[in-house]
This record gives sequence, C-alpha cells and structure tokens, in this order.
Amino acid sequence: MWDPATPGSFLPDWHTKAPDPAKYEPYKGAKTFDDLLSMSEKRVSDAQAALRSRPAAGLPPRPGTDATPEAWDFYRQAHGLPLKPEEYGITKPDNIPAELWREEDASGFAGLAHSLDMKPEQVKGVLDWYHGNLATGLESQQQASVKATTERQFLEATKLGQMFGDKVDANLKDLQDVAEGMGHPREIFDPTSDKFWGVNAADLYSRLLARVPRGEDGTQRNMGAPTATGQYDKQWAKDVLKAGHPDHEAFINPKHARHAEIQRLRNEAYALGAGQK
Repeated sequence: MWDPATPGSFLPDWHTKAPDPAKYEPYKGAKTFDDLLSMSEKRVSDAQAALRSRPAAGLPPRPGTDATPEAWDFYRQAHGLPLKPEEYGITKPDNIPAELWREEDASGFAGLAHSLDMKPEQVKGVLDWYHGNLATGLESQQQASVKATTERQFLEATKLGQMFGDKVDANLKDLQDVAEGMGHPREIFDPTSDKFWGVNAADLYSRLLARVPRGEDGTQRNMGAPTATGQYDKQWAKDVLKAGHPDHEAFINPKHARHAEIQRLRNEAYALGAGQK
C-alpha cells in the first residue's frame, strides 16, 4: 500500500489493496497516514455530534468541558470507553523492530484516541492495519537490500577474478596481512564483509604492493633512510628483539619516545615480509 517512490505516502487506490476494501472506502482520499487519521478524527467527531443531538436511549450524553471527573468516568463506562489513555494498552508488536518504535508516539496516539472517544476495537483496528503495512514495507526493504548486496558481491567477485585470476585468495590474503600489520582490520580487503573498501581499492593497493621489494635480505621495503640500525626490514624486526640493538630499548619500553613508532615499523616490516622464507 506504500508508494516506494514517495516514502510515507500511499499508492493510488490503496484502499482496494486492504484486507477489507469496503471498510476503508470512506478514507480512499487519504494520501498519507496523517490524512487517514485526520479523516478518521472528523468522522468520529461528526458521529459524536450526531449522538449529542440525538442521544441513544439509556446512554448519557457527552459531558461538557466543565463537567466533573466523576461525570466523565460515568460517561466513558456507559459507552465502553477507557477511563484513561493508557488503558488502551498500546504496546510494540513483535514484528516491528525496536529502533522504529517510539513510546512517546504510542502515548500521543493513545491520548488522541481518548480525546476522540475511540473505542478500544477501533484503536486496535487502526494500529493493526498500520503496523501490518509497516511490517510488509520493512520486509520488502530487507529483501531488496539482500538482493542488492548479493548482486554487488557477485559483480565484485567477477571483477576480482578478472584482475587476479586463480590467485584471488592469495592476493586478498596478502592485502589483509599488510592491512592488519598496519593497524587496520583485515575486513577492509574481505569482499564478503560490509567493511570491504571495494574492488578499486584492492586493485590500487595490490599494484602498490607489487612495487615494494619483498624479502629479508635488506632489499625489503625501505621504510626510511638507512640508519645505524640498517633498513627497517624483516631482519631488523627480528634483531630489535635482541638486547644491545639500538632500537631494543624503544621496543620494550612503553614510555620511550619512539616506542609507538618502533612498534608500528616492526608490524609493517613483518606484514610486508609475509610469505617470505
């Protein structure tokens, strides 16, 4: 019944799609849920006016605004109306997500229904209709989202296969190892994750990584100008564990000014040397 092109609006002739079209025929001109409530309010007000002018036999007329609480209670009990708004017992349906449920809206609608002298069965009918359509719309959105995700992952898998051939898994693992070594989550290069950076990012970083010398022989990536400690390569990452190495103190002492830097460089050196013997 909802118009996907205009969120919050009804489709043309929406009332014909309701479980009981005849019941909603008087409201067919409504274009939104607010319109529906306004029309329902007017119909109830008109009916109340008619009842006040021709009160049903044996039932008390609607009290005036200056009536006592006791008079209002007598009137509501006689007409089968809740004494208080909360007695409508409006609660969140099981098929509505918690993030879409607002207690203040439920309380507001209960107050409106109470002021309009809506019977509990009328309130239940309106809410059942509204929540049923909301749940149907959510289900449709979820199905569309799952379909879009499946299609996107299929296209990404196809492009990755074209880029890496039969070495897709090996290339992605290599990128994941480097990402992890540099403090990023492995998922940024996992095409099944919603954190995946995308095919273009995988292509770019794999090309950059291919330009980086790999190995432990001092030709691994030069991560800074050569110093007294040598290149920041995988061999350096092993040597820094030894007492007496110029960077050993910085590596083991969290309070050292270069501790964070040495930790990062060592992680990167191991990541870039992954897979080397």
